[in-house]
Amino acid sequence: MTEAHDHVYAHIRAHFPELSAKTDARYMRYEAIGDDFEAEEEIFTYLWLERLADILNFEMTAGVDVEKLTPVFEALVDMLDWNAETLKCIDVAVVENLFYQVKPAAAEPYWNVFPGRLQALYLRFFGRPPTDPSRTFIETDEFVPLYVPRGLP
Repeated sequence: MTEAHDHVYAHIRAHFPELSAKTDARYMRYEAIGDDFEAEEEIFTYLWLERLADILNFEMTAGVDVEKLTPVFEALVDMLDWNAETLKCIDVAVVENLFYQVKPAAAEPYWNVFPGRLQALYLRFFGRPPTDPSRTFIETDEFVPLYVPRGLP
Protein backbone atom coordinates (compact mmCIF):
# COMPACT_ATOMS: atom_id res chain seq x y z
CA MET A 1 0.00 0.00 0.00
CA THR A 2 1.27 3.45 -0.77
CA GLU A 3 1.26 6.20 1.82
CA ALA A 4 -1.64 7.96 0.02
CA HIS A 5 -3.67 4.74 0.05
CA ASP A 6 -2.86 4.22 3.73
CA HIS A 7 -4.27 7.65 4.51
CA VAL A 8 -7.52 7.04 2.59
CA TYR A 9 -8.04 3.70 4.31
CA ALA A 10 -7.19 5.10 7.77
CA HIS A 11 -9.38 8.17 7.29
CA ILE A 12 -12.44 6.12 6.37
CA ARG A 13 -11.85 3.68 9.23
CA ALA A 14 -11.45 6.52 11.75
CA HIS A 15 -14.54 8.45 10.67
CA PHE A 16 -16.91 5.63 9.68
CA PRO A 17 -16.31 2.62 11.97
CA GLU A 18 -19.70 0.96 11.36
CA LEU A 19 -19.33 1.26 7.60
CA SER A 20 -15.73 0.02 7.87
CA ALA A 21 -16.81 -3.08 9.79
CA LYS A 22 -19.36 -3.91 7.08
CA THR A 23 -16.70 -3.29 4.44
CA ASP A 24 -14.23 -5.57 6.26
CA ALA A 25 -16.79 -8.39 6.30
CA ARG A 26 -17.59 -7.89 2.60
CA TYR A 27 -13.90 -7.72 1.73
CA MET A 28 -13.09 -10.94 3.59
CA ARG A 29 -15.99 -12.75 1.94
CA TYR A 30 -15.45 -11.41 -1.57
CA GLU A 31 -11.68 -11.64 -1.65
CA ALA A 32 -11.72 -15.03 0.12
CA ILE A 33 -8.63 -14.36 2.18
CA GLY A 34 -10.03 -14.94 5.63
CA ASP A 35 -8.88 -12.20 7.96
CA ASP A 36 -5.37 -11.79 6.51
CA PHE A 37 -5.54 -8.22 5.22
CA GLU A 38 -1.88 -8.32 4.21
CA ALA A 39 -2.38 -11.05 1.59
CA GLU A 40 -2.88 -8.54 -1.22
CA GLU A 41 -0.82 -5.67 0.14
CA GLU A 42 -0.12 -3.95 -3.19
CA ILE A 43 -3.77 -3.70 -4.20
CA PHE A 44 -5.45 -4.01 -0.81
CA THR A 45 -6.78 -0.45 -0.58
CA TYR A 46 -8.27 -0.53 -4.07
CA LEU A 47 -10.02 -3.83 -3.35
CA TRP A 48 -11.18 -2.69 0.09
CA LEU A 49 -12.56 0.56 -1.37
CA GLU A 50 -14.39 -1.42 -4.06
CA ARG A 51 -16.06 -3.37 -1.26
CA LEU A 52 -16.86 -0.04 0.43
CA ALA A 53 -18.67 0.95 -2.77
CA ASP A 54 -20.56 -2.37 -2.61
CA ILE A 55 -21.71 -1.56 0.93
CA LEU A 56 -22.76 1.95 -0.10
CA ASN A 57 -24.71 0.40 -2.98
CA PHE A 58 -26.41 -2.02 -0.58
CA GLU A 59 -27.32 0.93 1.64
CA MET A 60 -28.74 2.92 -1.28
CA THR A 61 -30.73 -0.05 -2.57
CA ALA A 62 -32.14 -0.57 0.92
CA GLY A 63 -33.21 3.07 1.06
CA VAL A 64 -31.02 4.09 3.99
CA ASP A 65 -31.54 7.71 5.01
CA VAL A 66 -29.62 9.98 2.62
CA GLU A 67 -28.26 11.90 5.61
CA LYS A 68 -26.45 8.76 6.77
CA LEU A 69 -24.43 8.52 3.52
CA THR A 70 -23.91 12.23 2.87
CA PRO A 71 -20.92 12.48 5.29
CA VAL A 72 -19.24 9.57 3.48
CA PHE A 73 -19.65 11.32 0.12
CA GLU A 74 -18.33 14.55 1.64
CA ALA A 75 -15.29 12.78 3.09
CA LEU A 76 -14.52 11.23 -0.30
CA VAL A 77 -14.70 14.57 -2.09
CA ASP A 78 -12.51 16.20 0.60
CA MET A 79 -9.86 13.51 0.06
CA LEU A 80 -9.70 14.27 -3.68
CA ASP A 81 -7.54 17.29 -2.84
CA TRP A 82 -4.91 15.33 -0.94
CA ASN A 83 -2.88 14.42 -4.04
CA ALA A 84 -3.20 12.96 -7.54
CA GLU A 85 -2.69 9.40 -6.33
CA THR A 86 -5.53 9.72 -3.82
CA LEU A 87 -7.82 11.20 -6.47
CA LYS A 88 -7.08 8.28 -8.79
CA CYS A 89 -7.63 5.75 -6.02
CA ILE A 90 -11.02 7.20 -5.04
CA ASP A 91 -12.07 7.60 -8.67
CA VAL A 92 -11.15 4.08 -9.77
CA ALA A 93 -11.99 2.13 -6.63
CA VAL A 94 -15.06 3.95 -5.31
CA VAL A 95 -16.70 6.25 -7.83
CA GLU A 96 -16.50 3.78 -10.73
CA ASN A 97 -18.21 1.16 -8.54
CA LEU A 98 -20.90 3.33 -6.98
CA PHE A 99 -24.55 3.04 -7.97
CA TYR A 100 -23.97 -0.43 -9.47
CA GLN A 101 -27.33 -2.21 -9.65
CA VAL A 102 -29.01 0.69 -7.84
CA LYS A 103 -32.21 1.38 -9.78
CA PRO A 104 -32.56 4.96 -11.10
CA ALA A 105 -35.43 5.85 -8.76
CA ALA A 106 -33.48 4.52 -5.76
CA ALA A 107 -30.30 6.33 -6.90
CA GLU A 108 -31.96 9.73 -7.27
CA PRO A 109 -31.92 10.98 -3.65
CA TYR A 110 -28.26 9.93 -3.26
CA TRP A 111 -27.23 11.40 -6.61
CA ASN A 112 -28.87 14.67 -5.57
CA VAL A 113 -26.46 14.97 -2.60
CA PHE A 114 -23.46 13.37 -4.36
CA PRO A 115 -20.87 16.18 -4.51
CA GLY A 116 -20.34 17.80 -7.90
CA ARG A 117 -16.71 16.74 -8.23
CA LEU A 118 -17.65 13.10 -7.62
CA GLN A 119 -20.53 13.45 -10.08
CA ALA A 120 -18.07 14.74 -12.68
CA LEU A 121 -15.81 11.71 -12.18
CA TYR A 122 -18.80 9.37 -12.41
CA LEU A 123 -20.10 11.03 -15.59
CA ARG A 124 -16.64 11.01 -17.18
CA PHE A 125 -16.51 7.24 -16.72
CA PHE A 126 -20.12 6.22 -17.40
CA GLY A 127 -21.32 9.06 -19.59
CA ARG A 128 -24.71 9.27 -17.89
CA PRO A 129 -25.99 9.61 -14.36
CA PRO A 130 -27.23 6.64 -12.33
CA THR A 131 -30.67 8.24 -12.45
CA ASP A 132 -30.90 7.66 -16.23
CA PRO A 133 -33.85 5.30 -16.76
CA SER A 134 -32.16 3.71 -19.79
CA ARG A 135 -29.54 2.03 -17.59
CA THR A 136 -29.71 -1.75 -17.77
CA PHE A 137 -29.58 -4.15 -14.86
CA ILE A 138 -28.65 -7.76 -14.41
CA GLU A 139 -31.33 -9.53 -12.43
CA THR A 140 -29.63 -11.55 -9.70
CA ASP A 141 -30.58 -12.92 -6.31
CA GLU A 142 -27.43 -11.48 -4.80
CA PHE A 143 -25.59 -8.25 -5.34
CA VAL A 144 -22.44 -9.28 -7.22
CA PRO A 145 -20.09 -6.59 -8.50
CA LEU A 146 -19.05 -7.06 -12.09
CA TYR A 147 -16.33 -5.40 -14.08
CA VAL A 148 -17.61 -3.32 -16.97
CA PRO A 149 -14.85 -2.04 -19.25
CA ARG A 150 -14.75 1.64 -20.18
CA GLY A 151 -16.89 2.50 -23.17
CA LEU A 152 -19.47 -0.25 -22.76
CA PRO A 153 -23.08 0.67 -21.94
